[in-house]
Amino acid sequence: MTAEWGEKCTADLMSRYVSKEMGHGVPGEGWRICLAHEFKEKRKPFQSGDVALSQVWEHLGLGIRYLYWWYKKTRVEKKAPFIDIFGAVPLRQIYGAPLGGIGGGTITRGWRGEFCRWQLKPGMYHYKTVIENQDASLPVAVFVWDIENKNDYALDVSIMFTLLNGSGHADDKSGGHWNEPFRLEKNGEAVSGVLLHHCTAVNPYTLCIAAREQPEREVTHQTAFSPKGTCHGLWSDLITDGRLDSPTGSSPPTAKGERVAAALAAGCSVATQSRSSLEFCLAWDMPKITFGSGGKEHSRRYTRYYGSKGDACPLLSHHALTHYRGWEKSIEEWQGPILQDSSLPTWYKSALFNELYFVADGGTVWTELAEDADVSGGLRSEEGGLPAQPSVIKDYGRFAYLEGQEYRMYNTYDVHYYASFALIMLWPKLALSLQYDIEVSSQLAAWFSKTLTERLYLMNGRCSPVKTKGVVPHDIGDPEDEPWQRVNAYLIHNTADWKDLNLKFVLQVYRDFHLTQDSQYLQDMWPICQTVMESALKFDLDGDGLIENSGFADQTYDGWTVTGPSAYCGGLWLASLVVMCKMARLLGNEMKYQYYRDILDRGSVAYDKVLWNGKYYNYDSSGKDHSNSVMSDQCAGHWFLRASGLGDGEYQAFPKEKIQRALKTIFDLNVMSFAGGQMGAVNGMRPEECPITPVSSQMKSGLGSCTDWQPQ
Repeated sequence: MTAEWGEKCTADLMSRYVSKEMGHGVPGEGWRICLAHEFKEKRKPFQSGDVALSQVWEHLGLGIRYLYWWYKKTRVEKKAPFIDIFGAVPLRQIYGAPLGGIGGGTITRGWRGEFCRWQLKPGMYHYKTVIENQDASLPVAVFVWDIENKNDYALDVSIMFTLLNGSGHADDKSGGHWNEPFRLEKNGEAVSGVLLHHCTAVNPYTLCIAAREQPEREVTHQTAFSPKGTCHGLWSDLITDGRLDSPTGSSPPTAKGERVAAALAAGCSVATQSRSSLEFCLAWDMPKITFGSGGKEHSRRYTRYYGSKGDACPLLSHHALTHYRGWEKSIEEWQGPILQDSSLPTWYKSALFNELYFVADGGTVWTELAEDADVSGGLRSEEGGLPAQPSVIKDYGRFAYLEGQEYRMYNTYDVHYYASFALIMLWPKLALSLQYDIEVSSQLAAWFSKTLTERLYLMNGRCSPVKTKGVVPHDIGDPEDEPWQRVNAYLIHNTADWKDLNLKFVLQVYRDFHLTQDSQYLQDMWPICQTVMESALKFDLDGDGLIENSGFADQTYDGWTVTGPSAYCGGLWLASLVVMCKMARLLGNEMKYQYYRDILDRGSVAYDKVLWNGKYYNYDSSGKDHSNSVMSDQCAGHWFLRASGLGDGEYQAFPKEKIQRALKTIFDLNVMSFAGGQMGAVNGMRPEECPITPVSSQMKSGLGSCTDWQPQ
């Protein structure tokens, strides 16, 4: 790996296409590329040939058990596995920004302009503080075409928007789909276009293409045409006079095996040396969703404002076309202070905003809570439970996003720990809603049916409970099953024995309170924080105040074994004790403060004695070959304390000078000695500057940002 990677490589690529035309209203940090560009580097998914023979032998049992499970899942149950190593999605260097708000499904547009990935079915892919208000959840996209005429003569311009009734999948030909034109005038503003009704048995939806009617602009449509071939008839119609002609009324339902599309054209005259614009909207309305189990029906968040009858597209498109300028202004006010800060590097500004796309495009669902819903799991308040509908869930609904587009588990909690800052800083009520869901499932044992309380775990081949009471779940379910109701889709390891999940919950509870000052939230979470801390305390086998790892991959780095006290889990444990002390003080519980203070004092001494080597905290205390490896994430607990306004004085767990020394070592070895410092922090490094195990030789995206090293 050369130093050409990273910002230098991206900047070099973009510099080839810099010209006088920078794009109207596009920030300088935006990604630019020529539409004719062809990438020279061809990438592919991780394949069997990339696995070393030693790794194959080490994980042979896992491989055999996975193969059996995969066959049963795909061939017998006819369902998609939550991790499908045989169906990796080929990398295509075509993707751009996803369209749509949060939780209403997204349609991704390629950087050449095509619609290239559809995520309308929940969690499934077909290939300024942001306020959680109605606009944040809307399934709409606005396209504004700025037209500049530099000629010495006027131009008549028409732009056509075409769309298939469907998402490019088999059900596009299932028959029964139909289109109809519409026009909606409201508050002196009118929009017109075509509605494309996609009438599937499960999760039916309506697509909409619309344009804003304005003086000296003409909007015409073709209600239905066949998308086969070159569509010569459609183009001929447009070229004749810049407008489209269409029969009146709706199109007939399609026959089985037939596909149908619609077209919309907007036109205007542009005088010499002047500018004009044409405004289009794409909207989609799938108000009710069911997950893969076909069980419970859920209403999307935007139905609170637009209803759940499936007739919202005209209103959605009208609202978008008449409000998008206000959205742009709000976005500019939000991004402006960052983009105008000359002390921040360009790559950082770009990544900071672009990486937020996953909040909408991460298979995300944002659902309304039915009036008679009970999310308490049956535990009443006197049993340490919650109300049937905590106010934050009642007011803001439920939120879930996937671990990854090929790791299909909702709200995977060990990695949500890192991603959660996007939610709590920008959509704080969604962050709290998610925490309430985790709280409820932590209180309970298996939510699965009575016939499935245990299952086989693929790593060790043992049968264990699906969910253990008093333990934070790994995830809240698979969209191919029934999320929220059946949790812990992950079955590689039994995560009841993981050492980090409970601690990450406690740390996030206080961090969320620190940023929101929501005292009701703190009171609601305090009982379960005590429960999960007691559950974690059982891993302190020698009573020195420090928990021990159990000799297998019992934390988020799930291919990396850990034995005895470890830098990562031990650090999270001490940080959790700090916030328990802080919360006890805030709630006036001096007895609990002293209880956790005693464990913290003893644990801090043990942590320093067992793991500190003068330069950093050892990976673990096993004494094995990898024991003194440098883990890039060893300061994760301290990082969270600092982000929560703690880490000093009474609420300090780690000496400042040792943290600074450890971060300096991580920077020198895990960052600068890996790929020339251009790829981020590699998970683990030997003191002699080489990565170790398969997991340690990976790097976790964004981890390099989770440090607060301040050199003296």
